[in-house]
Amino acid sequence: MQGPHRSPPARRASREVPVSRPWSPRVKQWVALGLIGLGLVILRLLWQFLTPLALALLLTYVLTPSVNFVQRRAEWPRVGATAFVYLILVLLLFLVPLTVVPTFVAQVAGIAVNLADIQAGLIAWVNSIGPFTIGGIIFEPAQWIDPILGELQRTLPNLVPTSVNLFFGVATSFVASLLWLVFILVISFYLVRDSAHVAAYLWGLVPPAYAEDAAILVHRINNIWNSFLRGQLVLSSIVGAVVAIALVILGVPNAFLLGLLAALLEMVPNIGPVLSMIPAVLIALFSGSVNWEISNGLFALIVVATYFLIQQVENNYLVPRIIGGSVHLHPAVVLVGAIVGASTAGILGIFLAAPVLASIRVVAGYAYAKLLDLDSSAIGREPAAPERVGPPLAPPRAAGMPPSSEGPAAREGASAPPPWLTWIQRWWRREQD
Repeated sequence: MQGPHRSPPARRASREVPVSRPWSPRVKQWVALGLIGLGLVILRLLWQFLTPLALALLLTYVLTPSVNFVQRRAEWPRVGATAFVYLILVLLLFLVPLTVVPTFVAQVAGIAVNLADIQAGLIAWVNSIGPFTIGGIIFEPAQWIDPILGELQRTLPNLVPTSVNLFFGVATSFVASLLWLVFILVISFYLVRDSAHVAAYLWGLVPPAYAEDAAILVHRINNIWNSFLRGQLVLSSIVGAVVAIALVILGVPNAFLLGLLAALLEMVPNIGPVLSMIPAVLIALFSGSVNWEISNGLFALIVVATYFLIQQVENNYLVPRIIGGSVHLHPAVVLVGAIVGASTAGILGIFLAAPVLASIRVVAGYAYAKLLDLDSSAIGREPAAPERVGPPLAPPRAAGMPPSSEGPAAREGASAPPPWLTWIQRWWRREQD
């Protein structure tokens, strides 16, 4: 009785694909150097496209959670959810300027009256001082200030038209840059639509031996950018609104413009709030209040105290709960980074200086640990305080994913954030995952 028929064994020798010899270490080094040089050449050729590409990547990062939310809740295909979110974005890009620009122009035009009041107030203040004697020497401020006032009288009438012309020049430049805006929207649209495929491709490039390290790096850098972008947007909106409302109550002219200035300069590290306070104090000093009958000097002090109070509430209450300590950078480092970013990428460089430096710090810490054969499980972590000695970190919950991005101080001593902010943070992180 014959057994079951079995096909003859395949001839492996005839079907094997020949494998090329592996490259020697020297060849690998030369190829790596050549690729680095080619990358630098491409970077130089595409330098003018870097800012639009960075804006497209930033827009992709910000809008991906919203597209994920719409896709999951509405059960739409990825293309439909992406198109819906971008349609809302385009409508906002056209409707918001139509609503805000007329008010902004009216505020700028109103500065003409304020400048005249400032000039008159400065003259009255100098004349009220009168001559005074110090060490037997008679000082007459009116003689010093007359040349300055004469120059102001020639300059101030042309200042407002220059500001208005500058505003319309910026608007014209914005219209001329409409093509770049379309480029940014199109690139980010495709990136958001194919974000899952792009992520899968990038993860496929990571060697298996380094998959866990890459997961930790991506997780912690993602926490930095999540906390900064979400927090900076919320913080700027809150500060701008509070400043505008406070100045309206106090009776400072052009309160809306000053609130918008405070919101924009809030994105400038360290010196932004101080710069936003200077115009408000000058207007209060020389124009006075439109609501209260008090002296201009006292009113300027009240405005300074108001800004100081807002900054104290922001630094001690809002910043720890909205942005948190994920950046872990000294203010001087952030300031230097903002200056370098301004010289390299303008306003975008100032805004992104802190998260870029924090991300570089995480990657540099990982490279430092690998070069010295140290434990790289704590990459990107803030070192523990000297007086608290204990285990460095708790083990991660899952392979490659750390339990939290917050340090011991945030888990033990810091107070819990408000419920609404906790809900926003959980939603954002869930959509990012």
